Amino acid sequence: MINITNSYLTAQELSYFINSFNPNNETEQSSRYIDTYNEENFGSVLVEKLRNFPFFLFGIVPDSMYMGKDNSITNIQLCHIIYEESSPQSPLYSVIDKLFADKLNILCWVRIKLNIVFSRESIIEHGFHTDVNSKVPDMVVDKDNIKTSIYYFNTNNGYTLFKDGKKIDSVQNRLITFPSSMEHTGTTCTDQPFRLVLNMNYIPLKSKNS
Repeated sequence: MINITNSYLTAQELSYFINSFNPNNETEQSSRYIDTYNEENFGSVLVEKLRNFPFFLFGIVPDSMYMGKDNSITNIQLCHIIYEESSPQSPLYSVIDKLFADKLNILCWVRIKLNIVFSRESIIEHGFHTDVNSKVPDMVVDKDNIKTSIYYFNTNNGYTLFKDGKKIDSVQNRLITFPSSMEHTGTTCTDQPFRLVLNMNYIPLKSKNS
């Protein structure tokens, strides 16, 4: 089952995020912010912040899964790892945890990362994969309970495609959630410089009714 939520973060939450995105690799600790952002101006300001933020080169999917024509050229993305191997890896962790943990009913995080995939002349579907291959904390016994949430930072003509044919367009401030065992793929875009998403894998708390 895929859950879709549009306008996921409020203007206040968007302002908190953008003001915490510090190019000096440190997050703001003050709760007082002068600048206010919303869905109209958030994206353009975030792009400026990204110009001086550390990202590293990764493959998108293993070469054996890649569905594009030339994996040596197009199977690449920039990533900023926020949480992995049971430990925060970035000063952005406290910001992401504050914005998403309660809303997503988090028991524990498995992995959090920012992904940038640059535009191409045509849409490329990278390759179907699952998000359960990350190192899972020892406390987790039931890997089937891992969830994936994808938060879309910018609107573009790329999308997330599931193996069952379901397609979710990249729309700014949209969040989708699904079982991490569901095979899916991201894509490139052609109408914006890049796609920027926040990929979150986690174990949710069991609902009171479960």
